[in-house]
Amino acid sequence: MQRWRCPKCGTLNYEGLMGFPKCHKCHEQLRQCQYCRHWADGACTRPESERPPLQEEEGAPYRATFDSRLVEDTVPLSAWHQPLTTRAWILIMLLVMALVTLGGLLQLPPAPPLDVTLRLNGYCSRFVRLGETLKPMLCIFNPSDRYATGALIRIPREFFRRCPLTNLNPRADELYDIGRYRYLYYRYVPPSQLLVIEITCVARYPGDLTLEAELYNDARTLQGKVKQRITILPRLAQQGTLAMPQSIPSQRG
Repeated sequence: MQRWRCPKCGTLNYEGLMGFPKCHKCHEQLRQCQYCRHWADGACTRPESERPPLQEEEGAPYRATFDSRLVEDTVPLSAWHQPLTTRAWILIMLLVMALVTLGGLLQLPPAPPLDVTLRLNGYCSRFVRLGETLKPMLCIFNPSDRYATGALIRIPREFFRRCPLTNLNPRADELYDIGRYRYLYYRYVPPSQLLVIEITCVARYPGDLTLEAELYNDARTLQGKVKQRITILPRLAQQGTLAMPQSIPSQRG
């Protein structure tokens, strides 16, 4: 079995498994002309007479002579590791459906809920000078004796516009912006432990601003909220007089 390295996300994909030749992570079509060994400078290098007709799979063109340059190596598989055939997948699905139906007939009791209530606290310096580093700290506490799956922190993007983010420790499993908010997602919070998140940013524009952070679980239920006012003081000039403050840019979309 060959292993193909996705050129977009770097994920290894195994020939013959379900979904191939699509990357199972980013869904990039791996079988197309631009990933062929005969492709260079935006054109096919094979003689015109040796080019079979173009085929297309979900908008990605390729030829029957496609020779992938994404192949890293070939992995010999034992009988137990061979890809499952279509018939085998159908049998597995039928078995799963039979087990689900049997469970319904037996009226199995519902599984107990695994909701864990998290707690949020925070700390940040009340005053900071223009150009200095600001390090708000958010503390998520899991009082349960089991892992909490999912901790989502929501902070207004306006805060990071005034104080751009330079580091996050520990790094979030996912970090993204939606609308007016930036989201920090951590997949797990250990049982009976405190997850301390240090947000490092730089005070870029003087004036008052408010740090607001909200904590949600995987069910998107609000678990806690912290709010603190911060004053960014102007930078002191060398002679001891106050330097002229920068203007705050208007917020965009």
